[in-house]
Amino acid sequence: MKQHRGLAQRILAALLTMSAVIALSACSLRSQSSATPSTTSSTLSGPIPVVATIRPWGSLAQELGGNQVKVTTIISDPNLAIQEYEPKTTDITTIGKSRIEIVNGAGYDDWATKSVPKDATLVSAADAVGASEGDNPYLWFSKDVRNSVATEVTEAYIKALPNQKAYFNARLKAWKKSETTLETLIQTVASQSKKKLTYAQERPIAYYLMADLGFSDKTPKKFAQALSGNEEPTVDEVDEFVNLLGKSKHPSIFLEDSTRQSTETQEKLVTTAKGNAVPMTDVTEEMPTQETTLNEWISTITTNIAKALELRTKIQSEDSDAESTQATVSDSASPSTSGSDATPSSTQ
Repeated sequence: MKQHRGLAQRILAALLTMSAVIALSACSLRSQSSATPSTTSSTLSGPIPVVATIRPWGSLAQELGGNQVKVTTIISDPNLAIQEYEPKTTDITTIGKSRIEIVNGAGYDDWATKSVPKDATLVSAADAVGASEGDNPYLWFSKDVRNSVATEVTEAYIKALPNQKAYFNARLKAWKKSETTLETLIQTVASQSKKKLTYAQERPIAYYLMADLGFSDKTPKKFAQALSGNEEPTVDEVDEFVNLLGKSKHPSIFLEDSTRQSTETQEKLVTTAKGNAVPMTDVTEEMPTQETTLNEWISTITTNIAKALELRTKIQSEDSDAESTQATVSDSASPSTSGSDATPSSTQ
């Protein structure tokens, strides 16, 4: 029990330290954005007009561009179903005025690539790593994709404002520092367990992050395939998932998405997970409004996963202690071999 508590304290201390460094890196980027760059490009009068389809890439674009970009994010409401989004006329107009557009790709926001101006630079997260439609589209949770997109966006900024090359490179360097800190945090959490950790998720959002953390996905395949195809799982597929969460050897953690409108399926899964003491945490499709940078958001999710696993350790430790205590009580309550009620040890 003491070993579990000591390990939990060490994990929490590491998480708090790393989260603080990520926050400080973000502050450094914000302070850089307030500084006035030395020159401006002759091809642009003012900040570069940048459009991003979703907040993860919009926030990254702002970090990398500072006060030399004006970023507009098309979908900023965390409660919207992004893959079902229908662009408004104002969205198309905004895209038409952009100099740089950042999309996710992989079939996630195809509508946004149909109105890109001829003189604009298109940065696609999917194209940066060779992902295509049918692949898991939640690419911002992948460290490889984040690094590739950050590099391509910076190159696009330098192309648009070549006189600000040093400024943009400095901001990319500062961002890479925060990314390294995030990856160290992920590696720290991944290295804590001596055994293979597993997870199941209501929606296939955190696939890349959980892979980086070393978790194996135990979500029932048919259930996951239905959601990947934007279809409702069948009753049998839901029951299979419910049974998985109800087993004694359940997944190490269950990931839910609380931003979606509650459904009967979600209620069944959450109720079963809670009833069987399966550790849970929330992983949403869109960045919550309280998160200002992509890396800070992923750091929060990673920290919450680690905290949930500490809870699992405590529950298991308490159960083990309870069993030991019960055994001790049972031993002490056993009848002695003396006294009128004692059972003879042998018969003549």
